[in-house]
Amino acid sequence: MMKALHEGMAGQGVAMAYQPGQEKIGAEPKDGYIPNPSGLQEVGQFYYQNPAFLRGIPEDTLLKILWDGLILLPKRKYTIVYMHRDPVEIQASCERVDRHLRQVGVQENPEKGYPFDCFRPYRQEEIDHVLDVMEVRADVKLIHVDFKQMVETPYGVFLMLKDHGIPLDVERAAGLIDPSYYRFKASEIDDDKTSRDAGRSPKSSNQAKQESRL
Repeated sequence: MMKALHEGMAGQGVAMAYQPGQEKIGAEPKDGYIPNPSGLQEVGQFYYQNPAFLRGIPEDTLLKILWDGLILLPKRKYTIVYMHRDPVEIQASCERVDRHLRQVGVQENPEKGYPFDCFRPYRQEEIDHVLDVMEVRADVKLIHVDFKQMVETPYGVFLMLKDHGIPLDVERAAGLIDPSYYRFKASEIDDDKTSRDAGRSPKSSNQAKQESRL
């Protein structure tokens, strides 16, 4: 989504803040898995917990951080697009990424290739607390987006974001959303669990990945 937002705002003078060294994540030799084929394009926990880094970011900059970094944002005007996703999918995705980083790591910055503790146990009540705080901050405009809707109907989602005042080329942004990146679908995870409970062989991760690309 970050790539779509950035390129959808091309010509608007909007920069994107992230650490290029953390983008070079190798593919696993066994199955070619890459956490985000189009790049992470995010600011790591090491940076977004640093007040000096946050205060040094110029105005009109795109910034991707995890939920626990929102409450640390210094006072200034923000438009926050918060992406919601099914907790079952989040857990499966985070576990897979964590395992990947243990096996492969980050190529340019090996010291940053540790398993991301940001994929700690998922606690919705903590997330809800942070979102409640952001809702009442006078300097924040909080927009909620559903991950599944973004993948399945990107045009409608970007049109909604434009209606909220984000200067987007809706068609350009929507055209950059690749449905094949929707892995770890809740329906497939539940189906695998049902298969195991019934004594049947669940789908392999490769089968699930191929089906999610249809």
